[in-house]
Amino acid sequence: MLLEPYLSKLQTITIDQEYVGWEATIKEHLLRRLRERGSEITSRQIVFRQIGKGARAHSVALATYRGIREPDRRLSAEELLAVC
Repeated sequence: MLLEPYLSKLQTITIDQEYVGWEATIKEHLLRRLRERGSEITSRQIVFRQIGKGARAHSVALATYRGIREPDRRLSAEELLAVC
């Protein structure tokens, strides 16, 4: 849902290695959802890497969690349940 505005521009999706051993399942679900929305992204374009604390994504997530910045988007429970 959060990637939807960027689907036409995506070349690679990098996912932090938070759930070791679940990569195949995560990739499968993500690919299915992206393809349902018309994306032609391939399995090879989704990679798992350790993001680390120096990454911009980490800084944005931490600042949002701490309330220093507003989230770019809030998802409602209804939006989340609609994709289950």
